[in-house]
Parts: sequence; C-alpha cells; structure tokens
Amino acid sequence: MNADDVGQLILMGIPGTHVDDETATILKKVKPGGIILFGRNIKSPTQLRKLIDDIRDLCNIEPIITIDQEGGRVSRLRLIGNEPPSATELALKKDIKLIEKHGRLTGSILRIYGFNLNLCPVIDVKSEYDSLNSLQGRCYGESTKEVINNASAFNHAMKLEGILSCAKHFPGYTFAECDAHEKLPTVNRSKEEWEQFECAPFNALLPDIDSVMICHTHYPFFEKNSTSPIPASLSHNVVTKKLRNQLSFDNGLVMTDDLDMGAILNEFGFDETIKMATLAMQSDKGVVGIPTGLTDLDEKLGGLHKSDLVILAGRPSMGKTALATNIAFNASKHILSRQEKSCVAFFSLEMSSEQLST
Repeated sequence: MNADDVGQLILMGIPGTHVDDETATILKKVKPGGIILFGRNIKSPTQLRKLIDDIRDLCNIEPIITIDQEGGRVSRLRLIGNEPPSATELALKKDIKLIEKHGRLTGSILRIYGFNLNLCPVIDVKSEYDSLNSLQGRCYGESTKEVINNASAFNHAMKLEGILSCAKHFPGYTFAECDAHEKLPTVNRSKEEWEQFECAPFNALLPDIDSVMICHTHYPFFEKNSTSPIPASLSHNVVTKKLRNQLSFDNGLVMTDDLDMGAILNEFGFDETIKMATLAMQSDKGVVGIPTGLTDLDEKLGGLHKSDLVILAGRPSMGKTALATNIAFNASKHILSRQEKSCVAFFSLEMSSEQLST
C-alpha cells in the first residue's frame, strides 16, 4: 500500500457546516474512504445538501457518507426538522406497518440529502440496564422476537429507498451496566446465554444487513486466554473468528463504535488501539479513524502500514477500487464487491491542514 491509499482506510468527521479551504485541503490530502456527519455539521436543508455535494466533489473515489438517524434522541436531522419516533416508541405501538413507514421515510429523506449509509438499526434487546448503557429508547423490543421482527421491517423498508444499513451494537450492549462513552463495560454472560439472546437478532438480520458496528464491551468468554479486558471492537475473536467466520458475515462492512469513547481512551493509547484494531480485522481490508489533535498522521499510519500491510489492507491496490458504491441511485449496490471485505473505525477529525503537512 502506498501513501495515496492510506486515506481509504479512514472514516472521518469534519468540523463545520461547510467545506472551507482548510477542510478541502484535508480531504484532498487524506482522500478518506468515508465521512460521518454530526449535529455540528447541520444548519439548514440546503446547507446540508451542499455540504455533502461539496464533499463528494473533492473525492475521486465515491465515499461513504453516513450519519446516525435512528429516530428519537439519536436523530441528527432533528436540527432541521421534526424529531421522529424512537425505536422503543414504535415498538410499543405494535404496528409493523408504522415501522415500515418510518423506514421508508428515513431512507427517502437521507437519500434526498445525499447520504448512502445510515448507522442503524439498533438490534440490541431492551433490558433493565438501558438507562445505564445508552440504549434507552433505542431498542425495538424486550424480546429477541420483537427486535427481529421490528428491526427487520425498518431495515428492509429503508434499504428499498437506496440507503444502506448498519446493525449495531455487536456483540451487544444489552447487559452492560455502564455507558461505554465513559468507561469499558464488562458483561459476564456465558457463551450459551449470549448465543441464545444477544446474538439471535444478528443471526436473523445479517443476511439483509450491509454493515455491522462492533461495540466497546468486554465479554470474558470471548477472551479466555487474556489476562486483561479486551473490548469487542478490538478483539480478533469477536470480529474475525465470530462475526466474519462463524456467523459468515464475510461480504459486508464492519466498523467499530466511536474510538473517541471513554471505553477506549481510558484504557488504551492510540498506537495500541490501532494495532489491536488491525489484529482484530486481521485478513480483512480495514478503515482506521483519526483522533482529534493527531499531528503526525503520515508517521503514525505510514509506519503501521509498512509493518502490518497484509493485516490492515487485504487487497493489493485499494486506490483502484471504490470503498463504497454510489447507492443513492441504486439500492441493490453493495458497499464492497463480493471479493472484498472491510472493517471501519472512526473518530471525529478536527485538525488544521498544517497539522497534516509532511
């Protein structure tokens, strides 16, 4: 992998509501595989569409353009419109047609703005801990059957509008007793309990899901040979052995939850995080995020690529192949061809062009 290819390993955020000269310089230099937008990037409908168009104009390879638009409190577009109902509110209505309508409307709106991937549905199961682990209002039911039926309806309807989906959070936040935004949760479930409960929605939905988000939760049964907690997001046993190999999710995109969360920042340094993420995705092509304030991007990523080329980049020439197809006009397209695999980690990027200079 040469220096021009490094950016295709990155899904990143930008700081403002428009592409200024500094942001344009960063995008041209990094050539990212994807962009994630947050509330800070949204001011008005016309501004948002122009922002996305401008981002695309600066990318030689069609990028992932993504956002969190679940419904309820996790709805970035509520800043320029009404807040849609949450997954939990929809589930309580016991009306599958209403959930399908929500999926169609979500997909249609995102497509109008120019997005091609939505970071949902959440397919964690609601539990007594949802007020502690950030899942409150975000789950499609209190049973695996409810979650499977409701999330499937939303997912199918949204995808028909030309928007790819992301099932989250694998292997599950359901029984986490703290918020991974603050610290690393440990979930003491047996393999059998997990397979029958948390894993059930993923087993059911994976054939129709385009990407999967890996959470920052430590499940001890996955790491029997480790003396210290390993987040699922950085675990080879979880990402490659379980999700890719055993559950056969070998053609879709895989991404970590935000690496800027306390579960990662409080436990691991940047170098260690990147190396562990690389091992987690071992034979798969990877997308690696950049933390705010990183001043030596070329040195950090360049050195890692030289030593871990095969692990981080499973195909020899990423620059010749689009990471994401332009599915805004064709819902049947996949993020990657059948021969390619991908794993994404993301940070919010807020740095100056001078900090990216070599």
